[in-house]
Amino acid sequence: MPPFGVATGHDDNYGRFLIGTGPYMFEGTDQLDFSLPPEDQDPVTGYDVGRSIVLVRNPSYDPASDDLREGYVDRIEVTIGGASNDLALKVDAGELDMVYDGVPPAAQIRQYASDPELQDQIHSDPSDAVRYIEMNLANPPFDDPNVRIALNYALDKEGFRQLRGGPLFGELAGHIMVNSLQGDQLKDYDPYPSPNGRGDVTAAKAAMAASEYDTDGDGVCDDPSCQGIVTIIDEADPYPNQTALLQQTLEPLGITLDVKTFERTTMYSKCEDPNSHWALCPSVSWGKDYPDGFTFGPPLFSQDAIGPESCCNDPMVGATPDILRGRGYDPSIPIPSAEEQIDECIPLSGDQRLGCWAQLDRYLMEDVVPWVPYLFDNNVVVVSDRVVAWSFDQFAGLPAIDRIALAS
Repeated sequence: MPPFGVATGHDDNYGRFLIGTGPYMFEGTDQLDFSLPPEDQDPVTGYDVGRSIVLVRNPSYDPASDDLREGYVDRIEVTIGGASNDLALKVDAGELDMVYDGVPPAAQIRQYASDPELQDQIHSDPSDAVRYIEMNLANPPFDDPNVRIALNYALDKEGFRQLRGGPLFGELAGHIMVNSLQGDQLKDYDPYPSPNGRGDVTAAKAAMAASEYDTDGDGVCDDPSCQGIVTIIDEADPYPNQTALLQQTLEPLGITLDVKTFERTTMYSKCEDPNSHWALCPSVSWGKDYPDGFTFGPPLFSQDAIGPESCCNDPMVGATPDILRGRGYDPSIPIPSAEEQIDECIPLSGDQRLGCWAQLDRYLMEDVVPWVPYLFDNNVVVVSDRVVAWSFDQFAGLPAIDRIALAS
């Protein structure tokens, strides 16, 4: 096996031995001693896992070699964790300059948006990400495409958006891939529209009536599988409130939820593992790695991306009888596949490639229906009045902290 340089011997803790190559480095990097055996090396002091990060200027960095990363501030201190409302109050008081990766409380957004003196402290940037509800295609009643279509019609997307804070948080989504990955070919495409994005119960009931789980055709599921559907959610705001709205939305269709709440990392682990036998995962999102539909198609809908060995085809699009059997599902359940459509797009280029990803999106929305997409996401951050320069990192979908400046 080839040597890994300074990473050698740090299979599980390399983060605390990482050498910065940009304008910043972990505090204490200059004290690392890689001449010692890995087990005797002391980690950086500037990274306390799960608690804090401190970044300082990197003396080995040459600004003349980089015209992108300005590195305005001398020191960046990050505290990990905290309740959303408490953190918002600290931003209001100037004790924090921003909450780097979180959702500002809706009340804080309303306060700043309505005050002309505070409006400039709200930053809303398209993150090229989509928020959606996943359905397990092998778990009744979602093995029936009509039930999946019913959820698409029923969802109060505008209600979900309001619980995040309103239009600042993005555009209502009618399909899967963000528009920039398809040349805006599907900009206005929405196969399951509803008035003002508030849901269409009549259309949802018509879809449910066409399913095998509504035996009397009244638009209400009368099968036991519609009761106590296992629903895995994120414990952080706004997901519990969104899930409460989802439950309210589904009651007219005869569907009730058994909600199980977890910390975000655990939530994603369970949703990515079909052995969890969940039915709904409504707290998930996905963003591009780079601007191409390839970053949506294969990782989300190819057979190779079905867990638990892989990620992130959570609904198990394209699962074969053997795959289903191996994960404890009924192998006779017919699961639609997107393999041919994905394979067709990969070798194409230019407008043909864009058009192919758009056709994949249509196929997924109309023939497979693995998701209920509801929001093309904006990253929203409220900053303190000390922040005088701002930039957004599209690759990370987060603020570009190397280009943020503070008043002296």
